[in-house]
Amino acid sequence: MTFYDLPSSETTTSSGIVLNSGDFLTVSSGGTAIGTVNNTGFETATGGGVLDGGILTNLGVATISAGGFASGVTAEGGTVFVRAGGSTSATVIGSAGGEGVYSGGVTSDSLVLSGGQEGVRTGGVADQATVSSGGVEYAYSGGVTDGTSLINGGIELLYSGSTAIGTVDGYEAGIWASSGAVVDSTTIADGGSVRLEAGAVVSGAVIFAGSGGTLNLAGAVVGLVGSAGSAPTAVISGFNQGDTIDLLQALPYANSGTVSLSGNTLTIAEGGTTETLLLAGGATSGFVLSGDILTVTSATTTSGSGGSATASGTTGNGTVSGATGADTINGGSNDTVNGGAAPLYFVGGAGAATVTGGSGNTTLFGSTGDANSVLTGGSGSNILVAGAGASTLIGGSGTTTEFAKGSGPVELVAGTNGTTIMAGQYGTGVETFFTAPSTTAIMALNGAADTVVGGTGHSTVLGGTGPDVYAFLDGHAGGTEEIEGIKANDILVFGGYTRYPIASEGVVNGSDTITLTDGTVITLVGFTHKVF
Repeated sequence: MTFYDLPSSETTTSSGIVLNSGDFLTVSSGGTAIGTVNNTGFETATGGGVLDGGILTNLGVATISAGGFASGVTAEGGTVFVRAGGSTSATVIGSAGGEGVYSGGVTSDSLVLSGGQEGVRTGGVADQATVSSGGVEYAYSGGVTDGTSLINGGIELLYSGSTAIGTVDGYEAGIWASSGAVVDSTTIADGGSVRLEAGAVVSGAVIFAGSGGTLNLAGAVVGLVGSAGSAPTAVISGFNQGDTIDLLQALPYANSGTVSLSGNTLTIAEGGTTETLLLAGGATSGFVLSGDILTVTSATTTSGSGGSATASGTTGNGTVSGATGADTINGGSNDTVNGGAAPLYFVGGAGAATVTGGSGNTTLFGSTGDANSVLTGGSGSNILVAGAGASTLIGGSGTTTEFAKGSGPVELVAGTNGTTIMAGQYGTGVETFFTAPSTTAIMALNGAADTVVGGTGHSTVLGGTGPDVYAFLDGHAGGTEEIEGIKANDILVFGGYTRYPIASEGVVNGSDTITLTDGTVITLVGFTHKVF
């Protein structure tokens, strides 16, 4: 059993501490722990203490409270607890990992991967989380999620008394809201689904973006479904061809029913029961009710300069500039899109796509065919998903999460500010990662022969299973890079140096630490002997 305290009489900062069973690390005001490897130990950041990067495995625990802060911690089998006065940023929650946010705790920009879970309890707040395939975000009574993005099968579960603000529900992802849960606007993107139980409350709008979204109404949803003497107050926006509203238990099943639109009010009558929905910005005709399933037989496209814009690509080249309202764009053959001052949602078509985010939040999906995709984030919060072919993902000046996908080669470039999470493990092709100054980058490699061009900014790399190259170039320097999972078939390359690049090397806290002549510091986490 070993106890570590930061700051100590010797130092305020320590890098690469390894915590095993029974070990404790306490970081308080003025102290910073960088790249801690917590196997089965306990670490605490409080009163201004900082945990910078690092990984939790095998039931390792990190507690952040009372002015403590953690940035870029990875939980793979371990758990992060965010308690009163504590805050975390860019937590990566992987298989069997978890993050619990309790009263007075705040987490932002977390990434929940397959097998990972994020739970938001009474008084806790999760801001701008991204939940991917196999990951789950839970919100319990009194917990709040704000700006969660669900992609590629991610799930958000809202229990009675919880509140979800502005969730974006993407491809094959889903939201389930129980009775008493509050949904303050949500966007259903391509292939996404939202299920609202009887007694759930919608206080904003339900927005269909793209095509193929499904809204399941499992009863009388407060605010969204009107009945005799109770008109709906929440709007369903953008409902169009390819989308589905499944009325489930909202109406008794009958072999025949009627549906009609008067103004913005859609009236549905079936089995002796009449319900109303309030529509805006979508279809104005062609509604079909088959059993409990409401669809549209003909599409309606709307656009605008001062409000929202919805556009669909054609078979030729297309250039679209965003409006001042929220923009939804479905790609065609060859598309160039520039975002505006409000949220931008782009889904690539079969052709090449070049898309640049604006000052609003940006969600971009690359091309579905073999054509190239170049996706660039803006100054808001950004989610960039590679296409099936060759893709280049470039972070913006806001927080960015980049996802590789498919077998095409992918370049993932860190943004110019804040935190960039590069989830390369979802792709199967060769990937190249680039760090950037003034940015914290968290990178996960895949099983191919990947390359990381590092040396600038602060980066944490989770090595892949393939033979990887870690390149450090003179002039692309001055930062720190922590490499976790380095293997015998990996290579460290130094380019452009006019003299021997290594200034010093030594094993510190169980990790090989290499300092280059240009000030770059490389930590091979858990590597207990010198390489050079």
